[in-house]
Amino acid sequence: MDWSKYDGRRFAVRIPGQTHMGHTPNVVRKGPFVTTARVFRSIPDPNKPAPAREFPEHQVVQCRQMFDNLATQLAAVGASMKDLVSVKITYVGDSAEMRDYAKRTVDSIWDELFRDPEDQPARSLDPGKLMYGWIACEAIAVVG
Repeated sequence: MDWSKYDGRRFAVRIPGQTHMGHTPNVVRKGPFVTTARVFRSIPDPNKPAPAREFPEHQVVQCRQMFDNLATQLAAVGASMKDLVSVKITYVGDSAEMRDYAKRTVDSIWDELFRDPEDQPARSLDPGKLMYGWIACEAIAVVG
């Protein structure tokens, strides 16, 4: 899509290989605002339904894949990781060990993606329930 001609109407995208089990879009843009549905750490595969997709073996690689999937979704509506204003990350597990592991894992990738601490999106990292997988995120971006 030529984003220079975008008229601000709601633009919803379903990304092949990243769609959810339902019929809802992965990412939506309305004007300068962008929001994602839950972004998982699966390797995109348009030939497999969500629960049957493959995942990288190592959890650090899975976390990186989640951020790669997020970048793909943002790009589909003319946004980028630089446009992010908030990222909500959910991980499975409520022990102190899992919380510390999730934080170290996310921090290692976060610091690569957002090197300037004064130019980072807000972030939350909370335990929760996921249909599958150990980590997922949802994001809000503002383009422009």
